[in-house]
Amino acid sequence: MIKKDFTQYEKLIRENRAKRLLRFIFPVQYSKARLSDRPDIVSPSIGCEVTNSLITPIFEILSREPSVFHGDFYPLKEKVEKILNERGREIGLEEGIHDYERIYLQKLKNLNSGGYQLFEENNLFIFSWIYEEKAVMEFLELAEKPPEHYKYTFDRIYLFFDQVLMEMILGSGEYRIYPLEEGEQRRILKRSAREVRIKTLLHLPL
Repeated sequence: MIKKDFTQYEKLIRENRAKRLLRFIFPVQYSKARLSDRPDIVSPSIGCEVTNSLITPIFEILSREPSVFHGDFYPLKEKVEKILNERGREIGLEEGIHDYERIYLQKLKNLNSGGYQLFEENNLFIFSWIYEEKAVMEFLELAEKPPEHYKYTFDRIYLFFDQVLMEMILGSGEYRIYPLEEGEQRRILKRSAREVRIKTLLHLPL
């Protein structure tokens, strides 16, 4: 069975893309960010876990096309839209293409597991790629009122869509939008994959 994280290499590319996007948009907070584990990105006082929200059937299809994850930036948004147009009925998309609730509750559980390094600020970065208003609104409501039995919750959640990063500052009801020019986005995502390839070969830290 194909899992969402098809290989450690693909997981590193995704985490490195998140790190570079955060460093570009928030240069002060994430200037010294590096990849780690539980959480995936660490900065001096910030920890940030990285995941994606697209449902498993879509990722199973994408996994058969290495160009989506390997090499230079591939327009994932366009590829997903093509899958939806050609195979949407076969996959079964009655509940939408995102799985926000499941991944959020799993990450929240991990945050409170005791095996997760806690920081002054604990954040979550989610690659969503395609904006579905209903799914996002329901997720925002869920994130603002996490289950009460958890001692720790996330401070900020970042949702990355095509050329837009949404920042949710939990507990304040505040949301911020950071647009990215297409050329800048492509450069960031392209360089992220290249950096992983080179540093992995040279056994250098990311």
